[in-house]
Amino acid sequence: MATARTLSLIVASALCFTALSAEEIKSNEAQLSSYTAQKYRVDFKSQNDKAKSDIEAEYKQSMSLGDALLKGAMKDDTDLHVATRLVAIDIWAKKFMQSAQVSDAQLQELYTQVKPKKVPAYRLRNILYKTEAEADKSIKLLSTLKDAKQLVKFKALAKTESKDTASSKNEGEIGWVELNKLDPSLQASIKEKKKGDLFKANMDKIGSQVILIEEIKPEKEATFEEAKGTLDSFARQQLLSQEIQKILKPNEAK
Repeated sequence: MATARTLSLIVASALCFTALSAEEIKSNEAQLSSYTAQKYRVDFKSQNDKAKSDIEAEYKQSMSLGDALLKGAMKDDTDLHVATRLVAIDIWAKKFMQSAQVSDAQLQELYTQVKPKKVPAYRLRNILYKTEAEADKSIKLLSTLKDAKQLVKFKALAKTESKDTASSKNEGEIGWVELNKLDPSLQASIKEKKKGDLFKANMDKIGSQVILIEEIKPEKEATFEEAKGTLDSFARQQLLSQEIQKILKPNEAK
């Protein structure tokens, strides 16, 4: 059975790469740039002459093969029919979002309407154990200590016992994490906690965590500058939704 790599080599060998003429290069420059960016994630214009020549030949043959397939073997293919429309929607939506014009005045109005808030953030340390019994034993030990002594012991246990190799190197420190970035299983339970609290969290397929809350930044109203990026994305999403409705229901938009 031919592998994907074998098939790609067969296709490559079947395509006799020939360089594009100067006129073809000029007329297809936009498509060449698009082809290079989509396939190789690089800028066509920044490539050296040899690379440009190879890409030009590859592009010409790929487009020829694609055209032949669209007119022949893939003409009535259901998957291609659906995929073409999904890709068209995706590319159009991204370009629309990038080109949409959103003024500071619009963002200020949206800021007043939405009144965005900064979600709570927690500075955490953790010790990851394989079993819940090990976590319970650690909490029992740590609960006998207070404040600075508890923190010193927590750091020591994190370095010697934690299965979380990334944080154990930093004495269990995870750093600041916003509430919405935490594992969903932690979000509900941590809301009721306060600074200095020590608690256990059982994580599916990972183990049991012993978590220490070192500091908390409570929820607060975000300033305009803090919310500006989120507001801009939200405004563009609104414009995109409106444009979609105009396309789908042109009579209602008039």
